Amino acid sequence: MSNDKKSKVFRTKVLAKQRVKVARPKGKVKQIIVDSDLGLVFKSEDEMLKHFAPLVSKFEAEYQAKNDTHEVDLNQISNLETILNDTLDAPDEVWKDDSSGVGSAPVFIFIRKLIDLKATHVVLAHVTQSDEPRFIYYQLISANPLVIEGYRKGDLVYDQILEQLEYAMIDGDALSEGDFMAVGLFKSMVTLRSDQDIANDKFISYGLKFREATIQEADEIWRSLDSSGNVLVTFIKECQGEGGAEFHYVVVTQQEADTGVHVLLFSFPTHDEHLLDRYRLGENLHAEEVEQESSH
Repeated sequence: MSNDKKSKVFRTKVLAKQRVKVARPKGKVKQIIVDSDLGLVFKSEDEMLKHFAPLVSKFEAEYQAKNDTHEVDLNQISNLETILNDTLDAPDEVWKDDSSGVGSAPVFIFIRKLIDLKATHVVLAHVTQSDEPRFIYYQLISANPLVIEGYRKGDLVYDQILEQLEYAMIDGDALSEGDFMAVGLFKSMVTLRSDQDIANDKFISYGLKFREATIQEADEIWRSLDSSGNVLVTFIKECQGEGGAEFHYVVVTQQEADTGVHVLLFSFPTHDEHLLDRYRLGENLHAEEVEQESSH
């Protein structure tokens, strides 16, 4: 996956019913416009379907080869058009796959969880430069997470979760790059966080002011293993905010096994001692030990 992925790159502000535009110039035969910038303008629906048929067949064959035993029969979904419109207008994720399209046109993969069906909707579509889905190659609904994971390929260009966490993204951390581990750990922190804790709109300003100082002049440094065996090193520093109010700033890093380098995952301010105690886990290190490890 690309390291330049950002949730704010892609927006789906489009009415699904306008995916294919039919133009009727005066005195001319009507045209079906899919993407005029790429010359995808057709004289009839048959011509359009014939043009896209190879890709449609390819995507259908790829899915059938997965032998998905958790497939939801689309013919049994009475409101499929509504589901399709909702997935295009408000997806959970959008991936841009440059390897599956034709020529310079990538395939965009829209993914949305369907709570009522306990399954996930996947839509493969052609999208114009103005971010409008104009042609649907293939769609499926499946309750198999492994099948869905197979459609997460290329560049992640939109993620609803990342958009919701923008208030905590600071340049240089893995959270701002959409790193799944950083996102997961940050979401876990949020579920434990008190409603009376420091406001979300303070995260970036406090981070810019206190993050580096916390790493360089930490009062506490803790090293622990997560459930997957990753080494997490947490830096904690007591700070003073507006009006002299005391709080702690926390920086969570991952220590790489082969180099000992600390990868910055995310950071946050808090005056909640109960939350802080959740990060005082494992081995309590001295700052000198961390400096020596990081210099190797």
